[in-house]
Amino acid sequence: MRQRAGALLLCLCIVTAPACGAPPDGNAGNAGDAGNAGNAGDAGNVENAEGAANAQAAQPPQPAAAEKPGSPQEGIAARVNGAPINGTEVSTAVANFMSERGMGPDTPKERQDEIYKVVLDGLIGTELLYQRARALSIDATPASVDEAIALTRKQMGDTEYDAELARRNIDAAGARELARKNLTVQRLIQETILTSVSVTEPEISKYYDDHQKDIAQPESAEVSHILIRSASGDPEEKKAQARVRGEEALARIRKGDDFATVAMEVSEDKNSAARGGSLGEVRKGRTVSAFDDAAFKLQPGQMSDLVESAFGYHIIKVTGRKPARTPTLTETHDRIAQILRGRASEAAIEKAVTDLRASAKVEIY
Repeated sequence: MRQRAGALLLCLCIVTAPACGAPPDGNAGNAGDAGNAGNAGDAGNVENAEGAANAQAAQPPQPAAAEKPGSPQEGIAARVNGAPINGTEVSTAVANFMSERGMGPDTPKERQDEIYKVVLDGLIGTELLYQRARALSIDATPASVDEAIALTRKQMGDTEYDAELARRNIDAAGARELARKNLTVQRLIQETILTSVSVTEPEISKYYDDHQKDIAQPESAEVSHILIRSASGDPEEKKAQARVRGEEALARIRKGDDFATVAMEVSEDKNSAARGGSLGEVRKGRTVSAFDDAAFKLQPGQMSDLVESAFGYHIIKVTGRKPARTPTLTETHDRIAQILRGRASEAAIEKAVTDLRASAKVEIY
């Protein structure tokens, strides 16, 4: 469901990404190369219960059984009430959909075929909504288009923005038209579909009660580390050299050198090294076991001996600890409301697209 929901949102964000309202980031920090821990802050957040909830995503429906593919036309993937959806448009949206999810050309063909259908469905849904907007004389204002393009340019940088348009074979006029169309659909959604979406306090309370396990936050610690990389497949001599460098760094700190200064000078986790080794808040169980076990044996102000993990040798320092806890309903109220509003929004947009598609002529080639 979420994947199909994301397809329509992606189709609305091809050029004017900032206008699309990405979901807020609930992460507390990134554990980076602390054993490639993943995200240090994504456990215990209320959004985990729902996944990547997005209040503006829509779930385009599967093709209606009554629809019959039309005769193939070169360069055209589908027609919606006669309006063409170009194959290049679909290919671009598919590439973006896969890129957003870290998928590459080695993705199995069956999966790529599934994604193609999902994204084409999203483009069909977008076109249906756009046609509905035009019928209601809803259109994006020139000022809103200017603002969206300017914001996208600012966020991407002029060079990257122009390169992206070139990659998609879109000129400035084409980008502006696409932005206008996307913003028009978003305006339709906001003004005619989401106006009836609401979330009640009993619904928020029920969600809180039903998702206690997901809302609970495990024990956490403020952690810094120094990493000397050494892979398990390295020759013994290379691993020994890495260990010596780690021991030398540890000796410097024990003699009085500042941990952050040593981290910036020698740590091979470049992301955290730039912050003096700081990984921010790391939640228990979110890093590889060797790192996790060592870190959570330390009290604030303590530093570990050399710790070996699959990623090399770490020197770990803990500067703070927080016990496991379950946030209160008051603390999680707004985030739960956002999740539930996202679900209700998806349902409302899905129904609108389904209703439009039922009376539309959709030809898939």
